[in-house]
Amino acid sequence: MNKLAYRLLLLLIISALGTTDVSAQADPQVLLAQTDVIPAKSELSTYIVVLQDQPLASYRGDIVGLAPTIPAAPEQAKLQVDSPPSKAYLNYLDAQRADAIADVETSLGRSLDITYEYRITLNGFAAEMTAAEAAMTADSPEVLFVEREKISYPLTDQGPSWMKADDIWAGLGGMSGTFGE
Repeated sequence: MNKLAYRLLLLLIISALGTTDVSAQADPQVLLAQTDVIPAKSELSTYIVVLQDQPLASYRGDIVGLAPTIPAAPEQAKLQVDSPPSKAYLNYLDAQRADAIADVETSLGRSLDITYEYRITLNGFAAEMTAAEAAMTADSPEVLFVEREKISYPLTDQGPSWMKADDIWAGLGGMSGTFGE
């Protein structure tokens, strides 16, 4: 999958969760030279780092010795997270992610504050870093891309009409008490 497809997938997943939205923002800051100085908290933002390896939900068995984790047939549409192939691939991803984080920390000259690690629908991690550090991280061979986290809030109350659920929203049809629930 190419970088654009991953970015679109990331946006879709994050939007579906209703928590954060990751947007592709060009950062005007110039890449700074590596430094051992820990940045001030005010300079830090959360960045989502997506790694090259496929996440569990889309792994097709491209690595010798690791079986595919996606269902082989449409009738097996549910991902079996606890299956032996999934557990083996998750162990592989965990090791690869730990190596990638260690490599990034070495290149930055400091430890990162890892705020979340992604394994199932996305392979990567979220970390606190500066824009310059994010640009350096994006150049790592294990990294597919890096995006700054952006918190988004719904700006509409049109959801019920889009979903053709006006009657439910209004409490009609014997469904009283469902206003926005």
